Amino acid sequence: MVTLVPAGALSSKSLFKVAATSHGGHFHMAGIVPGSYRLFAWEDVDPNQVMFDPDFLKPFDSQAQSVEIAEGSQKSVQLTLIKQAAEKQPSP
Repeated sequence: MVTLVPAGALSSKSLFKVAATSHGGHFHMAGIVPGSYRLFAWEDVDPNQVMFDPDFLKPFDSQAQSVEIAEGSQKSVQLTLIKQAAEKQPSP
């Protein structure tokens, strides 16, 4: 799963995007508002954590790919798979 997260502290939840990948790791997102974003590629993640928990992404920032989206542009990016967000959760 790939998540597109608006850059900046005051990012609007309406700008977040989520896409499933094909077996080959390909994905497509459309209708993205121009601006600065970070892309994350997850082995498994709860999209609600990405969108609604501002502290969730902090440990993964170094694995994000920054992208600038301009009106009418198309991008091709190489992402690093985040093996598991669940492993970052505290153990009971």
